[in-house]
Amino acid sequence: MNPRTPLFLILCTLWLATEAAVSRAEEAPEPGRIATAGRAAEKRLEAGAASWRAVHDLGNGVKLHVKVLQAGDRRKTSVTAFAGERLDKLLTLIEKDGLWYLHEGGKRGIYRPFEAPVGLPGAYLYLLRSQVRFITSTATLKPWIHDATDGNHSVWRAPVPDNLRHRLMGMVRDLDMRKRMNPAFKLPPQGVTMFERGKDILARGLPMHLDLANGMVNDFGSPYRHTRIDQFRWLDEVTDGSFATSSKGWADNSYDPTETETGSLVMMAHCAYWTSGMNSFDLDSRLLDVHTGWFRRIPYRGSVSLPGCFSADRKKVFVSGMTADDGAGLFEVDLSTGENRRLGGDLLTRGYSMFQALSPDGSKLAVLHRDESISNFKSYITLVDIETGEANRVGTPQAAAFLAWPADGNGLLFGRQRGQGRVEEPAGNLICRMSLKGEVSEVRFGDNPVLLGDTKRILFHSPEDGAWMTCDLAGGDERRFLTGLPDHAFPAPSPDGKHVLMLRMGKASGPEPLIFDLETEKQQPATLTGGLWGQPAWR
Repeated sequence: MNPRTPLFLILCTLWLATEAAVSRAEEAPEPGRIATAGRAAEKRLEAGAASWRAVHDLGNGVKLHVKVLQAGDRRKTSVTAFAGERLDKLLTLIEKDGLWYLHEGGKRGIYRPFEAPVGLPGAYLYLLRSQVRFITSTATLKPWIHDATDGNHSVWRAPVPDNLRHRLMGMVRDLDMRKRMNPAFKLPPQGVTMFERGKDILARGLPMHLDLANGMVNDFGSPYRHTRIDQFRWLDEVTDGSFATSSKGWADNSYDPTETETGSLVMMAHCAYWTSGMNSFDLDSRLLDVHTGWFRRIPYRGSVSLPGCFSADRKKVFVSGMTADDGAGLFEVDLSTGENRRLGGDLLTRGYSMFQALSPDGSKLAVLHRDESISNFKSYITLVDIETGEANRVGTPQAAAFLAWPADGNGLLFGRQRGQGRVEEPAGNLICRMSLKGEVSEVRFGDNPVLLGDTKRILFHSPEDGAWMTCDLAGGDERRFLTGLPDHAFPAPSPDGKHVLMLRMGKASGPEPLIFDLETEKQQPATLTGGLWGQPAWR
């Protein structure tokens, strides 16, 4: 370069060259090109074969390596955990001929899809996030914002789901509060990384990395869970031996549970790996037969669900479910076919739906729904038409829990924090009734109301002495329930009204599910399987 060239011309030339390079690097790929490549790859995978690896960073120093081999409708998934130098082979799942073959912890079982009660924490979340996802429609990219592209690697920003957004906002808010309380407070390096990722996601959206050669999303996740898909290979041939299940010892749990008497079927949340003193754990819904002791997972096709209630014919259940992308919703799950249906329309796509109660005629669900528009831990009592799936709110938000629907169908019982949380009123809970027009009346002092089998008496917990009591629907005629059972919780009456399942608390091995015969007052274990059991629902 001529040394006499004015400095500003050199700077301008460098600036223009840099801008041109940045412009080329960040030029957004044509969405149609991505979708075309994605459709071609998806079609090829449906008919052909491929293998890949999904690496899940759990944010606590542990990584899960999930290796997947897929050939048409057959798939083999192997999960291995890495923590420093330690390696643990956790499970192998083979899917073929419409069945799932699970080998985990020395046990082998055959199940229908999504019914395998995997003990690995968060198993279904990681199984779902390990499946390759191709962009097959330009509509998927429409709400996304292009970030950068370099060769076949393109980065986009997707909208943040409401549940994740509020979790990230809470993380930022909590850290700010800690710093105000203690200016010397510092996060560990891992926490700093998570915090910075959280702020970036709130400001710019979820980063989604695409392979433009095949339209695959190969890198995605939040500060809490990050997934990378790599080692993807197309395969010319896969032998039948790769999916072999001919060895002995497979317990067959693949039959339809609704083909026999359904009155012994109970839903409960379960965590197989829980041990005494563990404060952080994952619960997922199980279907338990209290006569035979067998159990399986509720066939919810998302990452995790929590029990709600049964349908009138007891062939379907209603659960609160989380999806693989941190979304949540209310779902109807058919126990016979495994079909899933989201309920609640647009109203229940945000927030959480809890404490489902079926109307006496079986046509509606009452749920407590809480989303970002409600503060102070209050929820709306919401009615869902099961046939149409539409939902409508009733009355004003309540600090409520434990819904129950009396036989007259004219209103709902629920437990409510006295004074709706106002500090000027004494602590404690009230049993209340809300009409279908939203009018609330107080029934009596107490909490955790449950309707017994004849639906004419309320079973409730008395805060005064910790005993379980019963009363009539007006709150009078108070009687002690059995021996009072002060160390028991979460009663679930049987559909025939002759039994109640309760959890005996305080045991080092976790809450013990017990069944009480209301005529003889005798008790027996509902299951001998260990782990943490909770949130029972028998009807």
